[in-house]
Amino acid sequence: MLKRSGEMTTATEFLDAFNNSFVNKDSSYLDAIMAENCTIHFTGLHQTMTRRECLDWSESGFCNGCDNYEIVQDTDDSIAGTHRAWGSSEEDGEWNSNCFFFAKKMGGKIQIKKTGKMSGEIVGNIKVKYIKLKSIIIPKKLAPYLIDEYPILAIAASQAKGTTIMKGLAELRFKESDRLRSIHENLLNSGIDTNIMKDDLIINGSTNEINGGNKINSFHDHRIAMSFSILNLICKKPLKINNLKCIDISYPKFNQDLKSILLNA
Repeated sequence: MLKRSGEMTTATEFLDAFNNSFVNKDSSYLDAIMAENCTIHFTGLHQTMTRRECLDWSESGFCNGCDNYEIVQDTDDSIAGTHRAWGSSEEDGEWNSNCFFFAKKMGGKIQIKKTGKMSGEIVGNIKVKYIKLKSIIIPKKLAPYLIDEYPILAIAASQAKGTTIMKGLAELRFKESDRLRSIHENLLNSGIDTNIMKDDLIINGSTNEINGGNKINSFHDHRIAMSFSILNLICKKPLKINNLKCIDISYPKFNQDLKSILLNA
């Protein structure tokens, strides 16, 4: 790994710069130390990024605590290999996910403590405090990492102050349902002001109570059914969601766990 001045960068110097960039959301740390031809593989996300992409991501803060990363191309063998970002799950017991990251960006007060793994999946305790949410803009370049999270993020956006824009959602059209259409139509039917412009989803949030009582088409998509089951919790009248049975494909205990959370809230 060469500095721009041509001097060799030690492993410690690079890792400090890398982590500081994400923690402080300031790409200047990486900009000064990262070689033009460097690529980094984020093992937890199964994505390999160029220098430019890393600089963009460091300023968004999206990768902070995103699990392991691996330097896969550099000019100094001493810093090749797998390293762990500061604040990652294995080091301090805390854990994050793409969905929670953006929920926090919207102002959500969420604390997550990893307690272990079950069937290969991370499990833990989540503590949430009520707060009014604010709108955000999610850029197209992050769309591949949020495909399954967009339905529930859209529900959150419907209750956020301002206009949330989710860009570049073309891939959503090819999931269990056309999720872009599913989200849009069901939000409209629930009285939420939403539009689709090309592949962008635009949601004008409202803090007004939702009347409910309307039909929700799950399109046999488990994530649509679960997400609008959450919206149902804040409606005056129950939403009429069809084919809730489709939830069983991924989360058979969803309704049982949801009832348990409500009883203990």
